[in-house]
Amino acid sequence: MARGRKKRPERNYKNPNGFGSVVKLSGNRRRPYDVQVTTGWKLVMGKDGKPRKRQIYDHIAYTETYEEGMQILIEYNKRKKQGVTITKPTATFKEIYDVVMPGKLEGKSQSIIASYKTAFKWLKPIHDVPVKDLTTSSMQKLIDIQIEAGKGEKVQQNMKTVCNRVFEYALRERITDMNYAHFLETKPAKRKTIHTIFTNEEIHTLWKYADHPYVDSMLIMLYTGLRLNELLGLRKDMIHLDERYIVTGSKTAAGKDRIIPIAHPIENFVRSLYSNAADRLFSVSDNSYRDNIFKPLMAKIGMSHLPHDCRHTYISYCDTMRMPKTVLQKIVGHAGKDITEQIYIHKEASELIAAVDAIWPDASVGYLSVTAQKICSLGERQNCKKTR
Repeated sequence: MARGRKKRPERNYKNPNGFGSVVKLSGNRRRPYDVQVTTGWKLVMGKDGKPRKRQIYDHIAYTETYEEGMQILIEYNKRKKQGVTITKPTATFKEIYDVVMPGKLEGKSQSIIASYKTAFKWLKPIHDVPVKDLTTSSMQKLIDIQIEAGKGEKVQQNMKTVCNRVFEYALRERITDMNYAHFLETKPAKRKTIHTIFTNEEIHTLWKYADHPYVDSMLIMLYTGLRLNELLGLRKDMIHLDERYIVTGSKTAAGKDRIIPIAHPIENFVRSLYSNAADRLFSVSDNSYRDNIFKPLMAKIGMSHLPHDCRHTYISYCDTMRMPKTVLQKIVGHAGKDITEQIYIHKEASELIAAVDAIWPDASVGYLSVTAQKICSLGERQNCKKTR
């Protein structure tokens, strides 16, 4: 039914300027009261040919009674004073996100805030779409794109959470009639790459190229289990040369501020990098390292590996050499699934270093000790599917 002329209900008071108003629409309507606020003015030509000022309204809601409309208007102005504004029925996904999420993320860590900002970025195709026009399928398609791209379930869950927060607000403010984000589904990401460990022969080949630029960085990863971003983020204040350990870590709670022993074979590399560095040991980005250093070097020496294969090799080898799981988890930053292991995983630096020295007792260039050759021969070229 077309809207008729707006009529104001009778009342004995006048709202303050800028407060807004509740007007009754003509005709037979289920919700005849229009809650509106003035957002500006425009000039229109009157019948007499003279310009006149006319208000521009934002429609907040339609209600069954005048009293209900006034309650919404009061709440609107209350939130406006607090810096939060109830959005209009045509509010877009981004408009509501900008109102809702800052409060939800207040007091959270920078990593959590960054993860939700990233989730919001993946939802860019619906940023400017009115929430009332969104459906479960339109949002699910964006989550599915990330599944196909190999993004983890945590990324998908963050996307769903952002959608939920927006729709919860929209539902509460009667912008939509249902929380369509509630039905979104997350799935395990499709694995794009299966990492392979370095063989003994490949590691010996790397040692032959030890004087080649950046080969030392690969060997350091092979003998510490460091992730690439952890390696490239190393600063001098993280390295304790005399005690032979590094304090660093990333990605998970279990991985932060962990003690990583410096194995004897790579000790000279670390000392050399330390003495030549002003602060950071490496001045190269992750992508540049992958594309301009690691990949060309692999091609030059006839290997096919990814930087993360160094970490997989370290974990696989230490496990094969019977390093206690609690010690290995502490070094590489994996959270123990077994409660007992989690309780007794607190090892001192000296204990962790001793565990590594049991595998690499001296600075011999070989990755495997002589006594370990038979034990580890069965583990060569295994695919490490459990570690990340």
